[in-house]
Amino acid sequence: MGTSNWQHIPFVVDALMRIEPTRVLDVGVGFGRWGILAREFGDVWPGRVHRKDWTMRVEGIEAFAPNVADYHLAFYDQIHQGDAIDILPTLTQPFDLVMFGDVLEHFERPAADTLLDLAVERHAYVIVNVPLGPEHPQGEAYGNPYEAHRSAWELADFQRRPLVRHALFRDYIHRPYGSFILSRDDPRGVRHATFSESDHGMPLHRKVAIADELGGRTLLRLVWKKALRRLRGGATP
Repeated sequence: MGTSNWQHIPFVVDALMRIEPTRVLDVGVGFGRWGILAREFGDVWPGRVHRKDWTMRVEGIEAFAPNVADYHLAFYDQIHQGDAIDILPTLTQPFDLVMFGDVLEHFERPAADTLLDLAVERHAYVIVNVPLGPEHPQGEAYGNPYEAHRSAWELADFQRRPLVRHALFRDYIHRPYGSFILSRDDPRGVRHATFSESDHGMPLHRKVAIADELGGRTLLRLVWKKALRRLRGGATP
């Protein structure tokens, strides 16, 4: 089943936590990375650890039926099986976040543009993770015709849309890659701050204390302590 680069995962998770979605759509489920991470950082991280307490609704679209395994159904509330170009227009109830994780390049460009523009028009936020430039040829794989790359993308393709934030990366063989957050209204203010960059409703010293109590949240702990040192003029908390 499909997988992809990893370099952008912290950027996307940080944005997801800032958005705080209650309804997420993962277009092109594949391995299930984004549905699983949405569940972890949208439900489990805030304290809704057990399935009976989960409040986020996570749906997916997957064209290649053999990709969907039993474990997906532990994290997704529903997976629509079929081509996204047919299914997305039928999902008329708004989502807080639509994810295209290494998906758009698998469509011919007119169809990909249609999908992306429809998602931006109907839903609060759209996150696109996509290879950039012509350096990413790929054919069918593991019997899945949908794995072939059929379009190439550039930064300018997202700059002409309502882009609120983006990050550029290099993959493991140094090819360009990008993550793009699109929103017509940016209701959560992602343009100004992601989760780690904001106070998120609590003082920074309290964040540091919570991170210390939780133990393994090393990355967030360092981010919060660094921000706190800046506010204190370099003093160590």
